[in-house]
Amino acid sequence: RGDLDEARAYLERAIEIFTRRIGADNFLTAYPLGSLGRLFYDLGQPARARECLEQARAIWERVGGENHPELVPVLGDLALVCLAQGARREARIYIERALRICHEKLGPRHPDTVRSVKLLDEVLGADNVAE
Repeated sequence: RGDLDEARAYLERAIEIFTRRIGADNFLTAYPLGSLGRLFYDLGQPARARECLEQARAIWERVGGENHPELVPVLGDLALVCLAQGARREARIYIERALRICHEKLGPRHPDTVRSVKLLDEVLGADNVAE
């Protein structure tokens, strides 16, 4: 847990520095926001994770457009967070969007595509359990 707390402090500091030096709407700010979101997810704090990931998603959309490949890991992590929060419909929307980007930009063998397919299977499995 100590390493995770230290990682959180470093990520928060990086976000602060990037925001102050280059602005909040910069891809360099989006990277640590996404990492911090994943860290909060790993720490069992899905609400905080979602907040960071939504901020990272918004930056990538503004900076790179709606179909930027760097959105894929963020959308996948948002899908995981939504599953953890019981929001299966939202999780499916995020992961299906990630897969569309993967197919358009990355190809079927890219690691992000493979991860997204596995996440879709997880989401669909959660849907089947809920029915």
